[in-house]
Amino acid sequence: MNVSGLSFNALPSIDIPFRYFLTAPVFVIICALFLMFNGELVWQTRWHPFTIMLTHGFTLGFIAMVMMGAILQMLPVLTGVGVKHVNIIGKVCHLLLTVGTALLMFGFAHPKPLYKTLALLLLSICFIVYIFSVGRVLVSKLSQGDTIIGMRFALIALLVTVVLGISLYLRLIGINLLPSGTQYTNLHLYWGLGWISLLVISVSFQVIPMFHVAPSFPKLLTKLLPAFLFISLTLLLLAKVSEPLLPSFVINISTLLSVFVLLLHGIFAVFMLQTLNQRKRKVPDTTINFWQLCAIGMFVLLGSIFFPSDLMPAEIQLKLEMFQGATFIYFFAMSVILGMLLKIIPFLSYTHLQQQCMTNFSAMAYLPNMHDFINKKQGNTLFLMHIATGVSLMISIAAPRYHMSFSVLLMIEFLWLLYLMVKSCRTYHSTAKLMQSLPAQP
Repeated sequence: MNVSGLSFNALPSIDIPFRYFLTAPVFVIICALFLMFNGELVWQTRWHPFTIMLTHGFTLGFIAMVMMGAILQMLPVLTGVGVKHVNIIGKVCHLLLTVGTALLMFGFAHPKPLYKTLALLLLSICFIVYIFSVGRVLVSKLSQGDTIIGMRFALIALLVTVVLGISLYLRLIGINLLPSGTQYTNLHLYWGLGWISLLVISVSFQVIPMFHVAPSFPKLLTKLLPAFLFISLTLLLLAKVSEPLLPSFVINISTLLSVFVLLLHGIFAVFMLQTLNQRKRKVPDTTINFWQLCAIGMFVLLGSIFFPSDLMPAEIQLKLEMFQGATFIYFFAMSVILGMLLKIIPFLSYTHLQQQCMTNFSAMAYLPNMHDFINKKQGNTLFLMHIATGVSLMISIAAPRYHMSFSVLLMIEFLWLLYLMVKSCRTYHSTAKLMQSLPAQP
């Protein structure tokens, strides 16, 4: 593991990122339970309230939950400067995100304005506080590393996503900050997925070489790819907003920009696979399997864009957007996050315990190996579960009568993930307690 250039002197308390990590699989388990009883309705159309509920359950409840917790931990490691008052900010934002997301999901399942209004209030406060706190660190005079610059783009994309989401909800209750039309809903989706991609891509430039003893990504790629992706999303925003004013033949610009955004993801996938293939330690690693699955998912998504629609089965044609969205969320974003959790949780646990040993070197004898937190067999089981669940997801979208198998597999996968997290936390706390009970060295 290559940790040169990183700082471990300003780490927040380990319970800050872990509270986000432990909460995330609970939301997916809730989604699985909901799908068991409503699966056939969910896959009718992307505009069904139940479908929107589940989308936010995955994107806010799992993906954003993990990413926001990870950023609070990563900033001091990458920059040497942590979020000010991180323990308070981390706890408050976690509580607001958890309750706000739960209320939002409940509001889509049971359409009463009160739930969504409370959710809007809590989530707005959460993201305002979070974006301001993290933004202060990112805009301070730090080294202009490509990962940091990419994270700045990601934070701006998150802000745009939140503003669009708030504006869309206000439109539903008669406050028309946005004109009617689905283009703003699509923009909310594009920028939401964009903030995920920008963060995943930017962080990968740091963590793949670090965790897998691989060479650095090409410098030109790390400088240009996040910038091109952000600029493309900005142009897409301008094009979509201008659509009502443009001649019909110009509207194709939005489609071309959408395709270009996906092509940028494809370029990242190619270079990511190349970098992993050049790693120095060619040992089996489940996290690498997740990265490779993420790349395959992106290639499938690109294939669905260029594949002639008239050659597709009718069931696929009717639900192509749902297939594409599910491929991006489940095979691209969630594959990366699951793979990273298998590395981050043991790494953080080990690092925090190692910090305790600095004040009492006799405690080093009790420091667990990183595989004692999550071993390779357990990680590989999670990977196989993820593939099985993903295949079942695609089948259930095409044939909703099979939704029960997807629901069951989804629940099993994320119960297993939750078990691995709880097991790691117990290992950490039992070891920390043992170390604290050791007599101080003279």
